[in-house]
Amino acid sequence: MSVEFPQVCLVGKSRSYELSDEAEYEQQRVCYIQSRQTSPIASVQRSEVQPIESTSASAWGAGFQPRDRVETVRNCAALPRDFVDRVVLQVADVLLGMSDGVSCSDWNKGGSLSVREVAGLLEQETLQLLKKECGGLQTLLKNNHQVFRVEGGRVYIRDWRDRKSTRTQSQRTAFAPGALKTRLCWFYSHHPQGCPLLDQNCAFAHGPDDLRPSTRPLKKTKNFVF
Repeated sequence: MSVEFPQVCLVGKSRSYELSDEAEYEQQRVCYIQSRQTSPIASVQRSEVQPIESTSASAWGAGFQPRDRVETVRNCAALPRDFVDRVVLQVADVLLGMSDGVSCSDWNKGGSLSVREVAGLLEQETLQLLKKECGGLQTLLKNNHQVFRVEGGRVYIRDWRDRKSTRTQSQRTAFAPGALKTRLCWFYSHHPQGCPLLDQNCAFAHGPDDLRPSTRPLKKTKNFVF
């Protein structure tokens, strides 16, 4: 007499037989599964069936690692600010130094490098640290969109006067006159010719007097030893 089992999993329901009968019922389940299979390759031999009591409780979960309570942020946003600033300044200085033949009256937009060429400028320790982040160096450059424009795998100095250069950013947030400026303008502080925009037209603060405190909560930064 064959035993039929309903194809419904009743989660949370207690078994209808004693725990000591588990081996017998497990054998019946295996026989039922074998009778429903069409491929002989996938069949399970009776000799391979072991009672649950004799099976190690941890065998099925060997190597399982539960997810951390707090997931680690790996998009370069938690990197130390001084580390990020150092990489940004190093890359920007090289790009600005590639502009041959620019007159004193023209604002220096610099040249361009591929992301791979930019990686060649950095120390091995810096690259190893960035490899632990999702997207690595390219993510760091894109995060610093105030300074860089990354298109087609190449890195450029962003010119905020150029509508094409600022189109992606303007779609996110349109700068309104009188808006609070919570970050310093990188070009005002570091570019040899300063920022190409007037302070009232720039979304970033031209000096400490133009800066306002941010209302966003502080990000937790990772601790690294350099």
